[in-house]
Amino acid sequence: MLDPKAINIRPAALPTLVAALLTAACSGEPPVVTAPEPGVETALEEQPAPTRRAAPDNSAAERRMASLELQLLEKDAQVDYLEEQLDEARREVVRAMARLQSVASRAEAASGGRSPRVSCLQSVRVS
Repeated sequence: MLDPKAINIRPAALPTLVAALLTAACSGEPPVVTAPEPGVETALEEQPAPTRRAAPDNSAAERRMASLELQLLEKDAQVDYLEEQLDEARREVVRAMARLQSVASRAEAASGGRSPRVSCLQSVRVS
């Protein structure tokens, strides 16, 4: 089984990967066996042929497994993409908080307890 942590696939490469896996999974043609030429004796002809059972048809199971592996790869690629987006959003939040703190600090320093306009207006009223 493939180790999902060891596979790093870019989302742009996913269609190529899907096509390659489908081609590999669907091209399972059985090999062509040719009969030996008549008159040529082989060591196999002297011994009785062992009974051969037909191999079970695993093509459906192999296709199912290939399909599940593709789904796993797609989900892994999607998780990687979403993790990148989450990291970028976190960095943006940190930048916004730093800007907000900077603006608040400047506003507090500029106020000095009172703004100059308030002081000026109060001096005019007193006069």
